[in-house]
Amino acid sequence: MRILTLDIETAPNKGAFWRLFKTTIQPAMLDEPTYMLSYAAKWLDERAVIFHRCTEDGQLRTLHRMMCQADAIVTYNGDGFDLKHLNREFAKAGLPPVRPTASIDLYKVVKHNFALPSNRLDYACQYFLGKGKLDTGGYELWQGVMDDDEKSWLKMQRYNIRDTRLTEELYLFLRPWIRNHPYGGDTPEINDLASEYSCPACGSHKVELDRARRTRCFAVRVVHCKECGNYFDGKRKKI
Repeated sequence: MRILTLDIETAPNKGAFWRLFKTTIQPAMLDEPTYMLSYAAKWLDERAVIFHRCTEDGQLRTLHRMMCQADAIVTYNGDGFDLKHLNREFAKAGLPPVRPTASIDLYKVVKHNFALPSNRLDYACQYFLGKGKLDTGGYELWQGVMDDDEKSWLKMQRYNIRDTRLTEELYLFLRPWIRNHPYGGDTPEINDLASEYSCPACGSHKVELDRARRTRCFAVRVVHCKECGNYFDGKRKKI
C-alpha cells in the first residue's frame, strides 16, 4: 500500500477594499485570485521529501502523477483546503481528475476524537509529538515568495517540508485512532475481466480497468473512461 503525505502553500487573494472589518468584497473588487505557490510530498517509508515551486505546469503534473499512484493520501485539512486547491489547479492546467483514492484527513481525526483547545496542526503536533511548525515571520514571507525573492523561497521550502514531515509523524501517531483507515494489507484480485462496463457520465464502452481502490472493508475496481476521462466504481470484493 502506497501512502503519500502532502502539504501545499498558496498565495492570498488580492483585491481592493475600504474596511478591515465587517466588509464584503465583491468579485469585481478581486484583482488576483489565489494560486499555488509550492507543494511538498513524501512517500511513507521513504526518507526524501519532494518539494517543488509551482511556477510551471510540469511541477503540477509531477504531483498529479504521484497522487494517481497513491493508495491513500494523508493531509491536514486536505479535504477542505489542499485537495480542493489542487483540483482547481489541475483543471486549469488541463489535467484530468486524480484517480480515486482514499483520503486520510488528520484534521477530521483530531476534531472527532479529541477535545483539544485548538485543532490547528501546530497545536496538535506540539501536544502529541512535542514539536511544532517553523516560525514563518508572518505575511512578509508570502510577499517575498510572490516577489520571487530567493531567500524567501528557501525559507518557504523549509516551512513546507517541515509541515509535510510533521503531518506524516502525526499520522503514524494517530493511526490507531483512524476508524475508517483503508485496508493496508494485500489487495485481493477482483474477477471482472469479462465484465462489460459503460461510463455513467457519457455512456461510452471505451473503458479500461485500473487497479482497485481501498476502503476499510472492500477492494473496489476503478474504471477509467477513455472517451471523457471519467473515473467510476466497478465491482467490489470484501476484504
